[in-house]
Amino acid sequence: MAKEVKVKDAKELKKITVGDSINYIRQKAGQTVKLQIEAAETQLTKFQQDHAIIQSTSTIAIPKAYSAQMIKMLQTVDSLKAIKPEPTKLYNGKKPEEVIAVVVEAKISANGGEEAIRNFVLSPDGKKCYGATENPDMSPEK
Repeated sequence: MAKEVKVKDAKELKKITVGDSINYIRQKAGQTVKLQIEAAETQLTKFQQDHAIIQSTSTIAIPKAYSAQMIKMLQTVDSLKAIKPEPTKLYNGKKPEEVIAVVVEAKISANGGEEAIRNFVLSPDGKKCYGATENPDMSPEK
């Protein structure tokens, strides 16, 4: 059975431009690297703590293995800190102010059921729906 979806009271929340999208991509990439650095630093701290405990109670081979892992983790942290995100080529030739999508809020109901408010990302002309979003502000933090 096909669902009959009714949409009403749609209102525009935000126009998304090429510039917005580029900014979002940059910020998201920066957050990803930051999380990877934090995870690597946490792992390094754990290795250091374990190394301190094992060094006094174990044979030489185990502390050496931990030292090798700590060196690798330090190199990983240094490599992650050196990452400089490359500019996206996704929008080459497009102007930063060009609108590429619109976020709308609408009341919807399926098969005459209960109404719900949802946010959707549409093409600039409103003819295509790219999908629903829980992040209508298109904030990279979410």
